Amino acid sequence: MLIIPHRRILIITPPKCGSRSINAALCQRWGAQVWCGPSMGGRGEDHHNARIPFGKEPYEKYVVVRHPLDRLASLWRHLVDAAKVAPLNPSDPSSPVGCGSMAFYDFAAKVGRRDAGTIAADPFYGWALCDHLKECQADVEPLRLESLKEDLAEIGLPVLELPHLGKSNGGESDWRRYYDSPLLAAIAAWAKPDCERFSYEWPGDAPRDY
Repeated sequence: MLIIPHRRILIITPPKCGSRSINAALCQRWGAQVWCGPSMGGRGEDHHNARIPFGKEPYEKYVVVRHPLDRLASLWRHLVDAAKVAPLNPSDPSSPVGCGSMAFYDFAAKVGRRDAGTIAADPFYGWALCDHLKECQADVEPLRLESLKEDLAEIGLPVLELPHLGKSNGGESDWRRYYDSPLLAAIAAWAKPDCERFSYEWPGDAPRDY
């Protein structure tokens, strides 16, 4: 979460919604403060928290959002990067290290079905944006990652540059290429509420056949 006290603005930054980039841009240009607090269903304290701090209830409140299918692909790439340097499950000696974690199709299907006892149970990877905002308990306006520079200017926070930080490596750059029709059906219950809430278009015919 970012707080800009002199502008009385608060911006929630869920995982894989450009939080590092917007933090760098607004801290430098507008004196924003990164606020860490209880986050993601008891996962710990970090800057992705969505609970409004005491005394900040009257602030203007925004959330950075991203197309859920693009975000899901980015979450998988983040998982793959993490598995290159650390075990997916440190308590399990057989947990993969440096082997690419799991295939995107398996990851997305688990998240879409919200499979208990899998990676989908980790709020960082398994929560949709609507899940994160359940912890907010306040009305928030969206800032789209896809048009973030323009959206920031519209609320009076223009920035000259938006650095591209925290980018996960590897994988197809066009998120539409990750999905086929069966996979879209498997993740629809997870992703469509985000599309509906933030006015993102749901794909028609899937461009990829596995």
